[in-house]
Amino acid sequence: LLLQRSGRLHRHQRANRLPLLVQPTMWVAAHDPADQLNFGVNAFVYDEHVLLRSHLAIRDKTQIEIPGEVSGLIEFVYDDRACPDELDETMRARWDATAARLKQKRAEKEAKARGSLLLTPHAADFFEDFNPQLEEDNPEFHKTLQAATRDDDTPSLQVVVLRQAERHRVQVKHFNDARWLLERSVNLASRSIVSQLIAQGADPAWKEEPLLRHHRLITLDETDQCELGNYRLRLDQNCGIVITKTLPKTSPKTPEEN
Repeated sequence: LLLQRSGRLHRHQRANRLPLLVQPTMWVAAHDPADQLNFGVNAFVYDEHVLLRSHLAIRDKTQIEIPGEVSGLIEFVYDDRACPDELDETMRARWDATAARLKQKRAEKEAKARGSLLLTPHAADFFEDFNPQLEEDNPEFHKTLQAATRDDDTPSLQVVVLRQAERHRVQVKHFNDARWLLERSVNLASRSIVSQLIAQGADPAWKEEPLLRHHRLITLDETDQCELGNYRLRLDQNCGIVITKTLPKTSPKTPEEN
């Protein structure tokens, strides 16, 4: 992924770059050696073993030659090689532990994927195989019964975001009404927010609307914000929907408690 991102630094020919940007340079944020390779929230997105091997692959490099070194770096991070002998005991233990977890995770994913394999046209039970009618867009439909197009456990939900002054346009009388609403929709992939919005249910006005029945509605206040549980959603003209976590609300203490 780092190599892919580096290719975007100077993807286009431009003659008016700022002096500091004439030479393409990519900075990589590395860990503090004192934290014992704690990858923090990155481990929720990328496998810890892949992060560890990526760190080892580039930790002593001041530059990477592209494309000359690309194949070697990719192989070091993703092939099935054993732990390098030159690593110290602590690093070797970390390598072995994360590799074992990755191997177990892959085995579980492969076992799950086998249940979604398509039968060959010549399979004996091709026509007898049960084929459920899938509701791909319904966020309440069980994930195991939806088409397995990718291995991704992150829930997502299509949300229509309206300002207070636009709330009256939630009714759909014509196709253009639905199109106007869909043009104000975004896909949210925050696990906590998605679960709350699913529980909230669709707007009653959209129950019978094929294009909107699985969407959820968020109405912003006069400051283009709204609160959902312990999260604040804000509409930003440049960034879109910005989500920040707020402190849990506490009830005021009674005189006896004080």
